[in-house]
Amino acid sequence: MVQNVTPSRTGLGEIFKDRRRKAGLSQKKAASLAGCKEVTITDIETGRRAPRMETIWRLGALFCLSRSEVLWGLHLAANHRRNRQAYEMAYIERTVRRFSKETP
Repeated sequence: MVQNVTPSRTGLGEIFKDRRRKAGLSQKKAASLAGCKEVTITDIETGRRAPRMETIWRLGALFCLSRSEVLWGLHLAANHRRNRQAYEMAYIERTVRRFSKETP
């Protein structure tokens, strides 16, 4: 199983980033080895891009992650997105209620 993964992590991008750094690879070198562009690595690590499964499996293999570790990272990322969306919706609802009370 993936070690040192806490609930505050955003998922697979963080796992890839940790493994890349531990391997001493730059984003450019990791991209070259995985057969993708450097911007793809950057976007995956920051959560700005949902990569294709082919890219996910190549990066998983590059960083010696088992399939279960990759799937766990995807699970963490999906939960993070759902939690963030729920928080944003609750914030919007609170704001709407507050403004509707303030409006005469």
